[in-house]
Amino acid sequence: MAATALLACNAYAGVDVKSLKVDEPIPAATAHQLLDKVLLHNPAVLDTVNAEVSDLQQRDLFSVVILYVGRGNNGFPTEIYAVTLDKKGNFVDGALLGMMGDVRCLVIDRNPEMRYQPSTTIAYELTGDTLKVKRTYTFWSTLKGGYPYEKEGTIYNPFLLSSGGKLHQLTPVATAIESRGSRPSGLPEPRDGEKVVNERTVSKVKGEYDGIGMDVLMMMQTPVSEFDVAAVNNLAKWADNTEDELTEKDAESTAANNVLQMELKGSALCLRHADVALPWIATHEDEDLMADNLLWLAEAAPDMYKDWLKQAVTGLKDKNARKWWQNKLKELK
Repeated sequence: MAATALLACNAYAGVDVKSLKVDEPIPAATAHQLLDKVLLHNPAVLDTVNAEVSDLQQRDLFSVVILYVGRGNNGFPTEIYAVTLDKKGNFVDGALLGMMGDVRCLVIDRNPEMRYQPSTTIAYELTGDTLKVKRTYTFWSTLKGGYPYEKEGTIYNPFLLSSGGKLHQLTPVATAIESRGSRPSGLPEPRDGEKVVNERTVSKVKGEYDGIGMDVLMMMQTPVSEFDVAAVNNLAKWADNTEDELTEKDAESTAANNVLQMELKGSALCLRHADVALPWIATHEDEDLMADNLLWLAEAAPDMYKDWLKQAVTGLKDKNARKWWQNKLKELK
């Protein structure tokens, strides 16, 4: 299956953009052409999961293609990718925009009197040179007899498209509509004759989210052109330290979720950029944790990671890095 992915990727010089149809599944060979360089999975998975074009827009020097991967496939999270192609249909840049439910990374864990509830869906907006990924949440007070308080929040993760089609990740923007009441909930509304006196105030305020969770989410959304293995490794250090502090009662916490997502998607990023990441890891043995993550995943989820890692090591042009990793692979069961 892995060999099929490589052959499909190498067999074509460019995508025939005019042949792409919106809202229709695309052939596996076309999916490989579009997604092999940006997918956060072993590209071989494209032989078995659905991929479909959701949007296609032309710019002066490039095209933007938005794709859903895994929609309708059981056991595979629906993911959204953006890919840019030059006029000949060759890959320029791309990024994971998100996967359904990834807003879980942003949940603020609070005491029971406050609840942060994200929507499980995500959406994108592509206008001019701006691509924005939208996530929403509700943040409200659960106290009975307290003062009504609620926020309807929106979080945007924006990207800027350069004139040549490169994607640049921008700072997230979060806003919310805040509603506050000035009387205890459950009491009758005060009236002025027959007119209801509205004591509730509504205003636009700054939104909020878990900060480390946003770091993890932005790592997952890193454009191909902006990959930084050292930054991924720094998050791996955070995940390692945090995991040591987690207890059984923290199993469902935001921190536990973000540790797992960092391990999964950080490893996938390193394999997506194996030619850069694996040599870096091999020469930073005293300060990296990604080697441990990759080897752990290769043993814990061999169908998803072991073949991908072995394939990446075999393809390394750096002989010293290849030998270092081959010795590491011998440690696998």
